Amino acid sequence: MTIWIRRRVVPPFSRAWRRGVGALCLLGVLISGVSWWLTASLERTAADALAPRADTDTAALPGSGKQAGTADSPALAQGRSAEVAAWPEARLEGRPAKELLLKMMQAVDRSFRLVHSYTLTFRKQERIGGKLLPEQTYFLKVRHDPFAVYMRGIQPVAGRELIYAEGHHDNHVIGHPVGMARLLVPRLKVPPDHPLILAESRHPMNQAGLANLIRKLVGFRQMDLEEPDEVTILDRTVTPDGKRWLRSTHNHSTFRPERPLAESEILYDPATRLPLRFTGFDWPAAGKAEKPLGERYCYDDLDLDAVLSAQDFDPANPEYEFHRF
Repeated sequence: MTIWIRRRVVPPFSRAWRRGVGALCLLGVLISGVSWWLTASLERTAADALAPRADTDTAALPGSGKQAGTADSPALAQGRSAEVAAWPEARLEGRPAKELLLKMMQAVDRSFRLVHSYTLTFRKQERIGGKLLPEQTYFLKVRHDPFAVYMRGIQPVAGRELIYAEGHHDNHVIGHPVGMARLLVPRLKVPPDHPLILAESRHPMNQAGLANLIRKLVGFRQMDLEEPDEVTILDRTVTPDGKRWLRSTHNHSTFRPERPLAESEILYDPATRLPLRFTGFDWPAAGKAEKPLGERYCYDDLDLDAVLSAQDFDPANPEYEFHRF
């Protein structure tokens, strides 16, 4: 009986199993081939490359275009020619704190608009759909006018690249996955607020960068003046790495759609007054008092004198990995 089963049952099963596996492998190869075939070659879309800007590209370096510089660039220093009020040595709160902070942020906004482009290391951690995601680290290149941003993943997904350039590629994000996923999808083109983007970010990609954060903070500080119940506290702090910061903390008592966070802490560089650390806490769930961490952003290695060319925001840049082959 055992011999009969081995002869009658096992061989047909084995042949069917092998055929099934072979068919699945063939299907995978076909899907991969079709995906690569349908992904347009970057060389064929060269006409959509970013047009050179006469005011910057003639002096820009090829490739990454990075030029050594310091965080406090000449442009930023020029914009702060009108001295803002000194940050208090002791704790300050109430309306005087709100007025001082608003005046400072408006001055920072004016001066930062004079910065044409910059590079930085960006770290973020966000709560998406109720789940706190692991911290992510990216290297960023940003240009203000027209707005463009290049992002390269450092961790936990190293090598992933994204580009958004206003006025190009239908105002869509061009990106590519890494690892085995790239065999099936060499490159993607999606809107900056596509679900794939928002699955790992609370904000669309066209809202990335320090300038967008500064403008949002100016708007919130203007709202603070109109809300007596909003608590603003200014003081100073030292982080575990020994760095000294100017700090503002903000607490809100009532949820409103225009107030997406219940509490926030912002750390400013004492020299530039730039907000380089932002931590926001979500509103507590019904029946709970805890305010869960909603978003944390850190801006490091800031180079405000970086000279970036159009090629830095072009997926066809040979230093990038958007190519199919």
